[in-house]
Amino acid sequence: MDTTRWNQITARAQQLMGRARRFVHDRPLQAIALTIGVGFVVGKTLVGRDN
Repeated sequence: MDTTRWNQITARAQQLMGRARRFVHDRPLQAIALTIGVGFVVGKTLVGRDN
């Protein structure tokens, strides 16, 4: 992979991490609720049904 493209991907990932940190700092209860909700959906998806 071209180093220029890799630098773009790295910069974008750092930008997204900064936005996520800001969201958690500004809205901690919403962040916790979102994490629980996503965990529930992922858990249900991975476990499947018992039939």
